[in-house]
Amino acid sequence: MFLSYIYFMYKKILFASCVALAFWSCGEESQNTQPPQNTQPVEAPVRLAPAFNADSAYTFIEKQLSFGFRVTGTKSHKTCADWLVKKFKSYGAEVMVQSATVSTYDRKTQLPIQNIIASYNPQASKRIIFSAHWDSRPWADEDSVRKTEPIPAANDAGSGVAVLLEMARLFQQKNPTVGVDLILWDAEDWGKSDQTAESYCLGSQYWGLHPHKANYQAYYGVNLDMVGGIGAQFLQDEGSLQYAGATMQKLWGIGNELGYGNYFSYEKCPGLVDDHLFMNTLGKVPSIDVIDRRKGEDGYGFFEHWHTHQDNIQSISKETLKAVGQSVAEMAYREK
Repeated sequence: MFLSYIYFMYKKILFASCVALAFWSCGEESQNTQPPQNTQPVEAPVRLAPAFNADSAYTFIEKQLSFGFRVTGTKSHKTCADWLVKKFKSYGAEVMVQSATVSTYDRKTQLPIQNIIASYNPQASKRIIFSAHWDSRPWADEDSVRKTEPIPAANDAGSGVAVLLEMARLFQQKNPTVGVDLILWDAEDWGKSDQTAESYCLGSQYWGLHPHKANYQAYYGVNLDMVGGIGAQFLQDEGSLQYAGATMQKLWGIGNELGYGNYFSYEKCPGLVDDHLFMNTLGKVPSIDVIDRRKGEDGYGFFEHWHTHQDNIQSISKETLKAVGQSVAEMAYREK
């Protein structure tokens, strides 16, 4: 993914300094109440979304892995980008690629990035964003071996991409009422723990400063990161609550209503640096992060194989993909 644990204190300071930006959060208010979690639907919920196919999403992860390491700027990265664009188009999306060159943390390496935007109902004035990063980490910095080599990146970030692809397949079957932009961020995982937070999320930072359309606005954004891990826990991070609390409660409510309360926990955790931060601060789109957080003896971390060579297809759970995918799809279809 993107940051090491030493960033937690930095992030809390960063978010505190950004409180003044909350005035543009579209009237959303963070809610302090914690509704009871349901592991089974209390009543048969009204479902507007078609059934999310976890097998299909799993296959999309396998396909991404077949290209090799999707490290920004490499041949396999470009080949995967071509496939992603073609796949979105096959599902009826209006697709554009935002290409640019950005500087890495050392200000020496220039990366050619590609943010991929797949739009549905492109003329609709009310728009919502569902996003994920699609690049793979160049280093296995959390592994005990081969630390300088890239990782497969099945969960981080193949899972988020797979959920968005399956959502696109659903949108082809049944068009959402509002405008939906599915955005794949590039160069999210190029950062290093001994650098600033801005060394991560280069694609979303670029988009925040250079929107893909002039005067672009969205009602809210939902960023997906590491949403396919076995035993995943999606906690409510303080940054998401600060910027888009009502959106977070809406999604968590849908997840619990559909019977996925064992995944969508109302437990709060510290904010973190991810693409949603720059969607908020630079893009001015009130956004939340759906990300697997695990509470351990040393605080909040990530899934077991985070930033290691074991982040492969064996780390993926179809049940987790189903829980996240069905919930965010339902959220999209309920929007008017």
